[in-house]
Amino acid sequence: MKCPICGEFDENDNFTCPKCNREYICGKHYDYDYLVCTDCSAKIKEEKRKKLEAEKKEKEKKVRKAPKADELKPIEVKEEKSPFYYKKARCPVCGSYSENKYFHAKMYSERKTEIDKQVILYGWKNPEFKKYHPPLYYFWHCKGCKYTDSYLEFENPMKNMWSNFRTVADSFEQKMENDDKFASLVELLSSDISFDNMDFLSSIKLHLLAIAIQECIDDEKERDPFKLGRYYLRYGWLFRDMKTNEEFGKQLPSVNQFIPKVRKFWKEVPSDERTALGYAARYLNIAFKVYPGIKSMVAEVDLLLMIAGIYLKMNNHQKALEYMNMVIQRGQKSKMKIETRLRDIDHDKVGSLDEEHKLSIQLKKIGVIVSRARDTMLDIQQERFKAEKAKAEKIIAKLKDKTPAEIREILIKKGIDRKVAIKLTPEIKKKKFLGLF
Repeated sequence: MKCPICGEFDENDNFTCPKCNREYICGKHYDYDYLVCTDCSAKIKEEKRKKLEAEKKEKEKKVRKAPKADELKPIEVKEEKSPFYYKKARCPVCGSYSENKYFHAKMYSERKTEIDKQVILYGWKNPEFKKYHPPLYYFWHCKGCKYTDSYLEFENPMKNMWSNFRTVADSFEQKMENDDKFASLVELLSSDISFDNMDFLSSIKLHLLAIAIQECIDDEKERDPFKLGRYYLRYGWLFRDMKTNEEFGKQLPSVNQFIPKVRKFWKEVPSDERTALGYAARYLNIAFKVYPGIKSMVAEVDLLLMIAGIYLKMNNHQKALEYMNMVIQRGQKSKMKIETRLRDIDHDKVGSLDEEHKLSIQLKKIGVIVSRARDTMLDIQQERFKAEKAKAEKIIAKLKDKTPAEIREILIKKGIDRKVAIKLTPEIKKKKFLGLF
C-alpha cells in the first residue's frame, strides 16, 4: 500500500481519488478546490486554461462596444456563512411545502471510507464548517403529514421505473388513518426534532421514521430492500459515531433514554449498531437477489463488498470471508467479460470510443473493488491467526507433559484452527548420526 504519487504511505490521512480511482493517496496531495488528487486537478486546470485561451481568441475576432462608465454596476459579493442551501420542498404524499436543507455542492468531499461505506474522514472546502456532521442531514421531512425520505428521493420519488413509492404512500396514509399504534409511533418520532441545530437524537428520530414508513407495507415482497438496507446501515453508523467519537458520545445517553419510548410501539426497534447492521445485511442480501437497480457488473460486486464489510463490522468473520470470496469470484468473471468486449469492439463504428471508455472505467472500478476485497481478506486471516494463536498458547501452557502430536490433537478438539495447531506443534526432528557405515 503506497501512494501512487510520492511512493509513501500515510496511514492516518489517505484517500481514494474520485476521478482516477487511485487508492492510498497521501492527504497532502488532496486539492480542496477540485476535490480530487493534485495530478487530476493539474489536468483539469490545463483543460480549463486551453478552453479559456480558445474562448479568448474567439472573442478577439469580434468587435465589441465598450460599456460606458455609468452602465457599469458594482457586483455585490455575499460572504458565505452557511454550508447549507434551504428549499421549500413539496411533499410527494400530501403536497404541502416544508423547508428542508442540505449541503451546497462540493462543500465537502468524502476522503476516507470504512469497508461498509461509512465515511470516516471528510475534506471541507471551508474549515469553519467542520463542526457539521453530514450524516445527520440525510433525511428530509414533511411537517404536514410527517412523511420522511432521503433528500435524494424526497422531491422525485418516482425517478426510477422500479420505484415502489406509490405503494409506500398508500400504505402510509392507510396506516396513519386506521392504525392507532403506527400513528402514535409517527407522532413520537416526529416530535421535538431540532431542524435548526440538528443533533444525533433528532437524526435518530428521522432515520427511524423513514424506516418505519418504508416498512409499513405489510407484504415484505413489496418493500424496497435496497433502500431499507441502506437506511438501517446509516442508522447503525450513527451509533458507531457516538461510540468512537468522544464529542458525539455525549449525546448517546439522550438516545438511550429515548429508544425505550419507541419500543412501546415498535418492539423490534434496533437500539445499537450491531442489531441495525443485522437488519441492513438481511435486506441487502434480498436486494442482491431481486432488486432491479443492481444490474451492472460493478454494482453487483460493489454491493457484495458492502455486505462483506457489514458482516466484518459485526465481527462475523466467517460470513465476511464468504462474501469476500464472492466479490473476488464475481469480480474475476466480470473482468473477463469486459476484457472480451473490449477486444471485440469495432473501432470503425460510430460511438466505439465512448463504449471503450465506459468499459475501461468499469474494468478499473472492478479491479479496485477486487483488490480491496483481497487486502481485507488477508487482514481478516492474519487477525484470526493471531487470535487463534493466543488461545492455543494458553492451552499449550497447561500441557507441558504432552507430546506435540498429543497437544495438536487436544487443540483441534478444543476448536483451534487445524493450520494454527499444526504450526504451533511441529514434530521434533530426530538427529541423524553420521558414521562410517
